[in-house]
Amino acid sequence: MIIFYFLLVIALIDGLLLGVLAIELWTAFLPTRRLRRGERLDVAVIVPAHNESDGITRTLESLKQQSLPTDRLLVVADNCTDDTADCARATGVEVIERFKDTARGKGYAIDFGIQHLRVRPPAVVVICDADCTLEPGSLDSLASQVSWTGSPAQALYLMRQPKIPGPESSVSAFAFLIKNWVRPRALDRAGLPVMLTGSGMAFPWSAIATIDVASGEIVEDLAIGLKLTRRRLGPKFCESAVVWSELPANPEAVVAQRTRWEHGYLATIFRDVPKLVRDFFKSGRITLLAVALDLSVPPLALLVLVSALVASLTLIYGLATNLWQPFLLVVLPGLSAALGLMAAWYGFARTQLPAKLVLSIPLYVLKKLNIYRRFVTKRQQDWVRTQR
Repeated sequence: MIIFYFLLVIALIDGLLLGVLAIELWTAFLPTRRLRRGERLDVAVIVPAHNESDGITRTLESLKQQSLPTDRLLVVADNCTDDTADCARATGVEVIERFKDTARGKGYAIDFGIQHLRVRPPAVVVICDADCTLEPGSLDSLASQVSWTGSPAQALYLMRQPKIPGPESSVSAFAFLIKNWVRPRALDRAGLPVMLTGSGMAFPWSAIATIDVASGEIVEDLAIGLKLTRRRLGPKFCESAVVWSELPANPEAVVAQRTRWEHGYLATIFRDVPKLVRDFFKSGRITLLAVALDLSVPPLALLVLVSALVASLTLIYGLATNLWQPFLLVVLPGLSAALGLMAAWYGFARTQLPAKLVLSIPLYVLKKLNIYRRFVTKRQQDWVRTQR
């Protein structure tokens, strides 16, 4: 019976994660809530940039086209060894430079920008990566939502595929879409905070100016969002604001980017989920439990790998003993999650991921095994810029 109870526990945990994902996938199809807009307050956009001379002009032009005369565009050229600062100045925006080789990371750059703004603080601070573009009207949407709710906001942040996309880049873009669009949409429908996703983040000055963002976190967005959620300032989803970036075309850059994202996310799960559950029991705030459950769901490829392994083990055990409880605990929520992913593909991504490329998903998942192996043997802990 020891084996039975062991399998029951791991099946229960895996089934819970699959169930959370399934609920989020289906909840995303609930009707859109009617949005109210507040006053369009003055905005300061901080653009942290490390060696981004190739693409920063396009980013700044997309921001300038939708800025008001009262807005400020501030580029933080952070430990740059190229002409990023000169390229930014050529567009007419405000530029400050930071050189501190012992403190590297986007969090330090954001903090440097915030300290610079303290002399004349804006009503709203927006963070936009230097390799992103905002669709027209996005700044207005973010500023107006922050004004109305008094809470931080996260724009819809999506990835474009390379000019010549391969099966892996299509599947990767789909996984990114599930994480940054479908799941935040579901949380928003449920009236819950969402995770910050790195670019297109907007904050009331009163919120961002009172927390410590200076760190070398490789997923600084998650850390900032969780700090705010604990202070009852959980970010809200702003689906009408859309931010685009591009998946790297270089295979080595793709691996580096995925490694940074997924190692940082997994480390955050192990560090913060227990704290959120503890805080839930202390305070009784159901929001903290909901955030803990959402954060607990690992990257999609890892969840598929683990679930396939657990399903196989419990199936073998069921065939050998005729005890099917562990198997059912995995398979039932797994089927619901699989159907939810199919529905999400049809509703959100069928133009990005043609049906025939679904066959490449198993290969995509298997290729990420090395990333998860390295999380155990050689975890990435330092921030590294993605080469594009």
